[in-house]
Amino acid sequence: MKNIHFTQLEYNNATVIKLNNKRVVVQDLSDNDFGIQFRTLCSKEEAAIPAAYHGVEKDVLKITAFRISEGAAVALYSALGRQLGNIKKNENLK
Repeated sequence: MKNIHFTQLEYNNATVIKLNNKRVVVQDLSDNDFGIQFRTLCSKEEAAIPAAYHGVEKDVLKITAFRISEGAAVALYSALGRQLGNIKKNENLK
């Protein structure tokens, strides 16, 4: 694995990881759910190409699939770890 350098910004309910021309955002939602965003600076042509697949199989199985780089995977891992840690801290304060 190559060295991946990123900047982490922490907010009350979200973590933003900044990579070169990319952002990974993990936000706490209600009921301990998470919102996940991948933001990538790209050309207009690249922006027109779908980055995720959304489908339904057998009328009951919802599928969402996407491909991410190694850097984005490390950033997602870091951001999820931080947000999960916040939930644990808040539970301990109760």
